[in-house]
Amino acid sequence: MLEAKDADRRALSPLAICLAVVLGLIGGLHATVGDTTWWGECITVWPTVGWLMLLSPRLALWSYRRQYRDVLLVASFAIALILWTTEWFSILRRPESAATVSGRPDGFRVISWNVAGGMPLDELDTDAPDIALLQEIGGMPPPEKRPSRFATFDWLADFDPGTLSRTPIVRLPTRRVGPWQEPQVLRTSIAGRRLILANVRLTLPAFVVAVATFEPPSRLVQMHAERMGQFIHLRDLIAQTLKAESASSAVLCGDFNSPGGIQSSHPLRSIMRDVWPEGGRGWGSTMPAWLPMARIDQCWVTPDIEVLLATVRKGQSDHRRLVVDMAFR
Repeated sequence: MLEAKDADRRALSPLAICLAVVLGLIGGLHATVGDTTWWGECITVWPTVGWLMLLSPRLALWSYRRQYRDVLLVASFAIALILWTTEWFSILRRPESAATVSGRPDGFRVISWNVAGGMPLDELDTDAPDIALLQEIGGMPPPEKRPSRFATFDWLADFDPGTLSRTPIVRLPTRRVGPWQEPQVLRTSIAGRRLILANVRLTLPAFVVAVATFEPPSRLVQMHAERMGQFIHLRDLIAQTLKAESASSAVLCGDFNSPGGIQSSHPLRSIMRDVWPEGGRGWGSTMPAWLPMARIDQCWVTPDIEVLLATVRKGQSDHRRLVVDMAFR
């Protein structure tokens, strides 16, 4: 009897094999389909570690029963999936090894931050930004009540996004790119170069919207298509603005409500690039602030802008802020 139980512990259970296969399929889905279909979005738009937490009770039970082969098999696939789908490479980079804007006449610092209805100027002051693109903004104090650094900064706000800039900013034509409010599109000039700014807060994944608004399941496909389309429309808006303004430089920042590197953002790659893979240092996720698991707050730049350093910092919001040092090539 005891020998039979020992043999069972040494043999892989069908459930363990099935779970390993499922984890492998999820990894393959991340690399291929991603969130380009409504069902792929439901699986891949979430941080992978969230799915793996569902396995914890089963792994604990197998450990209690001494089914170590099952634990080893599933845990190995789980770790491989995390490594495959998580942007861990930036942890290996040393921040002090990166270039900074200090001493660069063509350098400037940009902050992207969803401030969740607040206006934490004191924290922004510690980062000494040249431009701060903020989402879910609160009220901006008058110049005389701001920290001295921001007393002369330009401030332009819409219902959701608002932009604070050391150099004068001019509002440019914009339009809706998705179900939510249109991006804020601005023009400024730094180091004698014309620079286009786009400040966005994009729509949430379709499944989240459907649950939050009690939409019928039939709307899920339509809302997914709207979410996918916003990246195409955003690309077109920025490209047309650059052409209309005879400019080559643009910075796009905001709350994308989608993880970094997800397939839906690929249309943007034809004209811009995500700064984090190039200049990110440390853990790049920004949401939620107390235990960030998803890099949904992002910054993208055109090819003529060099990324010097990108870091993420905690503050008075449910999002962490993204701080990016950059310069014109």
